[in-house]
Amino acid sequence: MRIYKRSPTSLFYTVDFELDGEELRRSSGLTNFKYAKNSGNALRTRMIQEKAGLIPREKPKPSTFSEFKDTFNEWVRSDRPKSFLFYPVSCCEDVERRVTYVFTSEDNEFGVSAAEEPLRSCSTLARYCAICRGEMLALEKTAW
Repeated sequence: MRIYKRSPTSLFYTVDFELDGEELRRSSGLTNFKYAKNSGNALRTRMIQEKAGLIPREKPKPSTFSEFKDTFNEWVRSDRPKSFLFYPVSCCEDVERRVTYVFTSEDNEFGVSAAEEPLRSCSTLARYCAICRGEMLALEKTAW
């Protein structure tokens, strides 16, 4: 395992090691060499334990819809100009739009209330923002 600064002006140490033939490089987020080395050892140990199935893999907590709506609006405006033209109003604004739904409001509420995250947020996006499956998958890739 190597602990180093990527450039002379860098504040943080980088941890570099190999695990099962794969080279991994992570910023330690630490400015002290000794602490960065300890953090790197802990990271390597945790990853070995995860691969061996001794501890469950850490999964990031999915964003809720209210946390994600600003990111979504910014993404549509900047990266998808044609998609932005498709949306009559900005996502989640309290504006009445003419739409036809497959499910009634009661059926939708029943389904959404039974769903867990992130399915609950995806369902809300699909219903109120007219986002399609391909756009949801693209958002998932760029969100993490």
